Amino acid sequence: MGQRSQTRQCLTCKNKGCIGHCRFGKPIPKRNGRALPGVSDKATALPRLYRSPIEPSHWLVWTGDGWFRFPAKLDGWADRCSVANVSRQKLQRVPLRMAFNTGLIESFELQVSNLAA
Repeated sequence: MGQRSQTRQCLTCKNKGCIGHCRFGKPIPKRNGRALPGVSDKATALPRLYRSPIEPSHWLVWTGDGWFRFPAKLDGWADRCSVANVSRQKLQRVPLRMAFNTGLIESFELQVSNLAA
């Protein structure tokens, strides 16, 4: 004999999607980050910080404007220079917080706050 199709129903949400992970309900949609109104995505993109074993006394950073090299010292971002032909094979990506006292982070925070105003 044929089996009767049986739909299972969540007792909490009636298959409309629980707050948690209901195995019967619809999947919870992923939330996208909201952009700041009037500010481009390029302006809010965080820089990527790299360290080179060849130049241990310098940081390399990629921003929306390209590659820059600056000394790993207090307020070193003021002495930055643009770099071309960066080989990323030898670079090690490091957390942005490692350049906390160089002025890099403060520069980007200032840039984003000026564009948002």
